[in-house]
Amino acid sequence: MSPLVSIIIRARDEAVALKRLLPILTEQKVDFDFEIWILDNESRDETTTIAQSFSTHLHTIPRNEFDYATVLNLSAKLAQGSFVVNLSAHCFPQDEFWLTNLIDPLRHNSKVIATYGRQWFNPQTSPYTAEGNDYFFPPTRQQVQIVAFSNSNAAIRKSAILRHPFNPYIKIFEDHLFYLELSPHSLFEYVPESLVHHEHNDFGLRYNLKRWSLEGWAFYFILKQRGFISPFKTDRFFQLRELMGYILLTGKLCRSKRCKAGLAALPLHLLREIMWAYGWLQGWSAHSQIAKQDQEFLRQIRTS
Repeated sequence: MSPLVSIIIRARDEAVALKRLLPILTEQKVDFDFEIWILDNESRDETTTIAQSFSTHLHTIPRNEFDYATVLNLSAKLAQGSFVVNLSAHCFPQDEFWLTNLIDPLRHNSKVIATYGRQWFNPQTSPYTAEGNDYFFPPTRQQVQIVAFSNSNAAIRKSAILRHPFNPYIKIFEDHLFYLELSPHSLFEYVPESLVHHEHNDFGLRYNLKRWSLEGWAFYFILKQRGFISPFKTDRFFQLRELMGYILLTGKLCRSKRCKAGLAALPLHLLREIMWAYGWLQGWSAHSQIAKQDQEFLRQIRTS
């Protein structure tokens, strides 16, 4: 008998996280069957050994072939369940009903095609990201101001992904584009009861520079290629209002005796803006190629 739910975890050298995450998943209280897939990006630590010890399904993706959208689309094809749960290896469910709560809206309302749960970032280890905890992922459904649909902690009907795959040409923010494309005629439901603690390690400056550049590319794709209005970014950079927000954050962190993090806020903000602008310019310079690829991608969706 096929499981109802397939949990998909993307992993590269995530042995430490999986040792903690997989026991939490196996202890979930549910009234349905579920399976766990580890999509491993050629890990060099004990990721695969740990995955096999928990009897998960394991699929290997070569390092040079990884991008978020392509892997997520592949996972929908591999999954045996009707509902696909995308979970970051760094996201740790906080109770045994996380999975039940995340899936319930999909089971009981056919108009809901996706749900996403609450994420919490530790202010001590991720002070900048944690500033958005209650804004993007508030404690109650009534407080939602911006739909921050995220594949870090989400459940989606497999049929929806097969009909409308994630776009691989955006490089990052494929979940945000997926929401913008489908939300005019489909329901995305926020489930704050499905809380995870999102605990990233310090990836270092090199990682962040690359990520910010990709984000700039994605902003160009969303705003200029597709013409969507995104709540996360406009086509203007180095805005005084955002700078003032980081100045206030610096003061807040210093008052809480975290001056080192506070003093880093302003240069990191400026560096991020520079890399966003750089990525935006890369998208602009490759616009004709992007448009051709995107149009072919959309044509394939319409004719499938």
